[in-house]
Amino acid sequence: MSPGIIYAILTSICFGITGVVDKIGVSQVNNPLVFSLQSTSVAIIITTFIAVIFFNTSLAKELKSIKRSIWFYVILVGIFSSGIFVVFRFIGLIQTTGTFANLTQIITTSLTAIFAWIFLRERLPKKFWYLFVIILIATYFVSIGHIRLASISQGDMYIIFGTLFLASGNIFSKLAAGRVHPIILSMARFFFGGIVILVVNIFLFDQNLMTQPFVGWALISGLLWSGNVIFFHLALTQIGVTLTTSILMIGPIYTMILESVFLSQVFTPVQIVAAFIVISCGLLIIRLK
Repeated sequence: MSPGIIYAILTSICFGITGVVDKIGVSQVNNPLVFSLQSTSVAIIITTFIAVIFFNTSLAKELKSIKRSIWFYVILVGIFSSGIFVVFRFIGLIQTTGTFANLTQIITTSLTAIFAWIFLRERLPKKFWYLFVIILIATYFVSIGHIRLASISQGDMYIIFGTLFLASGNIFSKLAAGRVHPIILSMARFFFGGIVILVVNIFLFDQNLMTQPFVGWALISGLLWSGNVIFFHLALTQIGVTLTTSILMIGPIYTMILESVFLSQVFTPVQIVAAFIVISCGLLIIRLK
């Protein structure tokens, strides 16, 4: 198994666990975006600490060696993936039941695959695309729990619009991954994304952040998001962005299992069968690559 596949699997594990942690953490605050900012702040501290340890005295030199054109990609990764997407997802959650919030990974992966095919000229075997479509459909049924089409509200449209930025951020991540060390790219992503969330909190929601209590779950969330993003960028240095995000779709299945064990969440037979299909196709994709 190639290192890229291993990194992608580790990304999906972190992503799956984060789904449960964030669900618990958000339930303990009045404004979910405050929790996101706290989690992002922790991630900034963790990734910066890792960068300082890894590069030691050469960190400043490493940052200066990044070309201005590449900094453009790096900044867009942060603004799009950890900034604008998070904001639109939050605005959408206020006005929706959350069905399409659960479908975010499906929409993001689909858009990422399209963008990668157009802009990165990624070419993958036909067998991959067959399995890819099956995973998309199965993950959809895992999310809604029934064999039916989900209705779309105005809040859902905000979430879908946000996924355009996340998918675009994935493409810029791939463009930057080969030229910027994954740890630095991750640190910058959280930094610029955090600025966007902070500005929106201050000017749009008029939140006094200094009076908001810190939620302990934000520590775990920030740690998991740090691992998630670092492993994601490491995977991009080895394999394509479409394959990476496809393996990442196994993450919601981990979330589903953890919710069943720790949150006593009950799932329908449709979700269980669909989850089995996602895992099976994911394993076939890994073997195929």
